[in-house]
Amino acid sequence: MAAFLRYNAGQVCASARWASPSFLSDVSMKLPRPLRLIAFWLLVLVVLAVLVFVVNQLLTLQIALESRGDWQGFFWWGLIAAVVVTVLFAGWRLLLRSDRAGPTVAKAPDEESLRLQISDWEERGLDVSAPRAELAELDRRRASTAIRVAVFGEMSTGKSSLIRALVPGATVETGVLGGTTQDLTVFHWQSPAGDQLELVDCPGFNQGTVGDSRAAREEAQRAHLVLFVGQGDLARGEWHALELLLGLDKPMVVALNKSDHYSDNEQKALKARLADRLPRKTPVVSVIAGGQRERVRRLADGTENRELVERPADLRELRRALQAELDRHAANLGTQRDNAVFLLTASKLHEAVSEQRQDAADALVERYARRAVFGALAAVAPGSDLVIQGALISSLVRELTALYNLPVRQVNVEQMVALLRKRGGAAVPLLFGVAGNAAKAFPGIGTLAGGLVHGVAYGLLFRAIGQALVQTLNEQGDLQPDLAARHFEEVLSGDLGSHARSLARLALESGPAGPADVSRADAR
Repeated sequence: MAAFLRYNAGQVCASARWASPSFLSDVSMKLPRPLRLIAFWLLVLVVLAVLVFVVNQLLTLQIALESRGDWQGFFWWGLIAAVVVTVLFAGWRLLLRSDRAGPTVAKAPDEESLRLQISDWEERGLDVSAPRAELAELDRRRASTAIRVAVFGEMSTGKSSLIRALVPGATVETGVLGGTTQDLTVFHWQSPAGDQLELVDCPGFNQGTVGDSRAAREEAQRAHLVLFVGQGDLARGEWHALELLLGLDKPMVVALNKSDHYSDNEQKALKARLADRLPRKTPVVSVIAGGQRERVRRLADGTENRELVERPADLRELRRALQAELDRHAANLGTQRDNAVFLLTASKLHEAVSEQRQDAADALVERYARRAVFGALAAVAPGSDLVIQGALISSLVRELTALYNLPVRQVNVEQMVALLRKRGGAAVPLLFGVAGNAAKAFPGIGTLAGGLVHGVAYGLLFRAIGQALVQTLNEQGDLQPDLAARHFEEVLSGDLGSHARSLARLALESGPAGPADVSRADAR
């Protein structure tokens, strides 16, 4: 189960980091500052040593060649120059041209193991309706012989008009304003080779509606082939969406709509720039989806006449490219589609697990905040509250690591506790001030005010510590003390007043605190 969670926590991002030249930099930043300085100077010494060695060898070679014929000198220096040029060229190809290889493809989970994981979490009480619905939809589509094509792109790129041109007579909602396509609409089309296709008109992924953008991306994952529609040079958001789709390892055609706005040379330049950034064999075609365009005519009297004229559709390149992609991937269309759906299903299962875990973590943090309140109220001996809070911090860290399936041996609990107590101790004056202001909202509390402020301050402390720990676990999958400390400070910089009032109300409603009250608070 832990392996599954680590996979779903960001498998695509993790694999991409290993392939990235910035990976060593990312790793080095996780080292303590003294170790980073030592590593830096060791690297400098190694580079200097290699440089001295190379220069010394070259001088030795030069002296040796001076006693021989000129032809030997030309031969050896020419050989050295060829090796240097080859190494530099290989490095340039590796570092600067690696984008041609395309994004790292995520490895899909095995279907049987995925279904077993869903059943296992369902037995634990998790709501797995979303991942089960994905697999049910996959089973339904497997029974169909139609090839599904997701028409994907930003709003106002002409997706609906393109489908209307491909499927004459079909009713497709289009309009002058952007974002008129709101739902997934399916249209049927038979290719020249006789393939039955289902074209899905996806919402524009930048329409500003999170649900529509997600529906478009998910449908692209469920499809056999993606038709990415753009205009001219793709914007940053389009490139980001395109790279995510390329990582699904399925056939794709990139169509540049409204190509009649550009000359032939401009179209060739656009295609060349796109092809230079796309993986090899990803077709880029020019299309004209039809519709209307404005034409300006200058009359004899010098005035201009503006009129709308029909723009004839031209989809010849697109039809050929679609058919070529279908033929090239004919044997793997189903497998590639299934793998993309398995990734989508695993992602939805991970979301469900994360939501359940987040709820459990929030409840755990709230429980320890209550314990801190009553522990501080119950403390009678000077300094005894510090002993109680230290034990609670240690217990909170251990329970959170258990909740996130993180073995305790991977976490230096003592180091984490020491750091949090140090940061928490520095924040206590601030928290006492916030707690004191919260106590003013409850007039007439009399002698309880001092104990109330004490308890609320420590409740705020534990709520902040717990939230910082949970945020660190969600981001990194383990407990990193420095990051947790930064998150702790971020929580303290937020609105603490409402939290303080809720904790003060809790303390007042529970009555005089004593050892028994702590037990009753834990039982809630």
